[in-house]
Amino acid sequence: MRYFLLIAMAQEVVVGRPREAPTRSESSRGSRARRLYDRGCLFSPEGRVYQVEYAQRAVERGGAAVGVVGAECCVVGAVRSSGLRSAARVLLPEKDDGWRERVHRVDEHVVCVSCGLVPDARQLLRALQRLAAEHRRTWGARIPVEVVAARLSDFVHSATLRSSTRPFGAAFLIAGYDDETDEFKLYRTDPAGFFDEVPDAVTMGDAAAPAKESLLRPDPALDLDAATALAHRALALSLGPPVNPTDLELAVIRRRESDVVVDILSFDEIGRFPVLDIPEPPPTTTLDDVPPPASPFHEEEEEEEDDVFFQEDEEDDDDV
Repeated sequence: MRYFLLIAMAQEVVVGRPREAPTRSESSRGSRARRLYDRGCLFSPEGRVYQVEYAQRAVERGGAAVGVVGAECCVVGAVRSSGLRSAARVLLPEKDDGWRERVHRVDEHVVCVSCGLVPDARQLLRALQRLAAEHRRTWGARIPVEVVAARLSDFVHSATLRSSTRPFGAAFLIAGYDDETDEFKLYRTDPAGFFDEVPDAVTMGDAAAPAKESLLRPDPALDLDAATALAHRALALSLGPPVNPTDLELAVIRRRESDVVVDILSFDEIGRFPVLDIPEPPPTTTLDDVPPPASPFHEEEEEEEDDVFFQEDEEDDDDV
């Protein structure tokens, strides 16, 4: 009986207790719910997927990449990361196989350049190489370039549909030769899973603006030397002076006799391009160069006005 009385008294105390004010954690529950849209692949109330936009921002902050389509060739290139550029200047290897960071061979007729997070790009690159090998082993033919871009976009897009994964922070420029159309093709992808064909030239990365301006050309049919020089100039403009051959990666896919080959240029071959007259960036303005702002109180003018006021008072005293 005593236990029942104690339970009843406790219920009365709980029921009669005045309602407490919400804590800070309870009041910020709505803000935490809004932040969930940032951490997951969910649609926000505005219809945006923030994780995909953040992945695209990672691509925009990556080093510059460029692709140029010529009449009988296709050229892709990229700027190395700052750490790898410093190491390559000190330890210049005889072969560039172990120093390629962003330009890679997918198959004997397909080459790609990545932009964004390097680990994400390496994982996607291995998937592309397995795809090309399986297609050759199954069908006994080279995989079409459009199929490579489409399958890569499908794989990237699948990462944006699950809450347990994050989107890939990498984009690709895929260049290759199409056996069906007998043409050189260039495609680009993005972290959202979109891909399209580039008819002439394209850039991506953080320094894509100056490179894009240099790719504005009236002639759509460029030979091998002109297309390679154009890609080299675009990367040099995005990097700025001085330009070292170890700072760039270039690859060319072209015809050789009756076949198509992919040539990844060595440092010596990149260094044969003429040094361009690249304008230096404008000097940055420091605080020491900025003159101090004028005083808003105009102390000198106030002092002059005070002198005039006192002079008038003295004249009035003399008259009296």
